[in-house]
Amino acid sequence: MGSQEYKYERAKKRAKALRGFYRHIRVFVIINGMLYLIKGGFFNWTLPKDVTLASYYFDWIDIHLIIWIAILLIHAGIVFVWQKRFLNNWEERKIKEFMEKDKKPF
Repeated sequence: MGSQEYKYERAKKRAKALRGFYRHIRVFVIINGMLYLIKGGFFNWTLPKDVTLASYYFDWIDIHLIIWIAILLIHAGIVFVWQKRFLNNWEERKIKEFMEKDKKPF
């Protein structure tokens, strides 16, 4: 594999990871936006008149948001920090290891 092909494949993998991260952010904003609209009572007009909702029914939304933010931060770390350091170093080490094995006679 030539140098240009190798660089292209690495760039393609990086673009795919970045696209996945942006998709994750988009889903995060949409879902949590909807949940906070529900929690804020924006959709209460759709409920029947005799239904009452206690404020504690939606307390789980705050915990949900905290957990999802933690997951999003981990995903960001993988895409922007750890993947670049760990996977690139790992890939280089494996390439060198395979090249060393190929030098040995059978």
